[in-house]
Amino acid sequence: YEGLLILSHNPEGLPEAAYKARSIADTALSSELQHYLQQIKTELAASKINLSQDQLGKLYEPVSFSKIALEENAKTEEELNQARGLVYVLLFIIYFAVILYANMIAMEVATEKSSRVMEILISSVAPVKQMFAKIIGIALLSLTQMGIILVVGFYFVKRNMESMQGGFFEVFGFSDIPISSIIYALVFFLLGYFLYATLAAFLGSLVSRIEDVQQMIMPMTMLVVAGFMISMFGLSQPDTSFMTIASYIPFFTPMLMFMRVGMLTLPVWEPLLGIAILIITIVILAIFGAKVYKGGVLMYGKSNSFKDIKKALQLTKNE
Repeated sequence: YEGLLILSHNPEGLPEAAYKARSIADTALSSELQHYLQQIKTELAASKINLSQDQLGKLYEPVSFSKIALEENAKTEEELNQARGLVYVLLFIIYFAVILYANMIAMEVATEKSSRVMEILISSVAPVKQMFAKIIGIALLSLTQMGIILVVGFYFVKRNMESMQGGFFEVFGFSDIPISSIIYALVFFLLGYFLYATLAAFLGSLVSRIEDVQQMIMPMTMLVVAGFMISMFGLSQPDTSFMTIASYIPFFTPMLMFMRVGMLTLPVWEPLLGIAILIITIVILAIFGAKVYKGGVLMYGKSNSFKDIKKALQLTKNE
């Protein structure tokens, strides 16, 4: 059974209902039931003859509809609404930060190649060391920038806490942010950054002109956008099979698994498995990317095709 719908009449003879299910995170079915029940109520109210103003108001008054989660430790409707707002904002931060800093790495590599600075750098530092130094350096930069923004934001929020009680601040879950959400947001932000930064570094090494960077990293950008769009869709249906399976696909895991952790009460092994998959993928991508980067930084000329990956690997092998 999907759930249990209990119908009854209020003292005025109009219908009301309570919907019970193991989890009420999926809002599609309950919203549809509420919509049809509203139509029934309107028809019953309209059947009354000689409607007064009060009766006419009853005609358009929303039906009483409560949702009760029966699964142990399942979030209530209020908790889900607060979690949804918080996860929504943090997903935006993860999305923009990952795409911004990953693009920055690709642009840096392409700029160094186009200005011939790369030739000087690789004569004194191994290309692989340079690649990982660049990734770690921009990671520290991103953490510094994000840290400053969050500290300043936290300071002003604390100063204006009284005026922020209720309304947007409370409804969207910012009055009481769980520590676990902050930890998971930081972990998946860092892992998502390292995943896409490694990909961006070796893709950027394949181009010699800054103008070709966006074309080369377009597939990577589309992966980030796809993960973000799926996670936005998942905010209303986080416990579907599609969301569960997609959250274990490495390029979608940073956003989808964080969305599921924030919206649902998951067993600990699920986010840990997602983290393990991300770490393994990053290691594999780093080993492969280092080989491509080592040969890619030596390639010049028009280069905006993924066939150049094979050429870069061949250069690395011949060294």
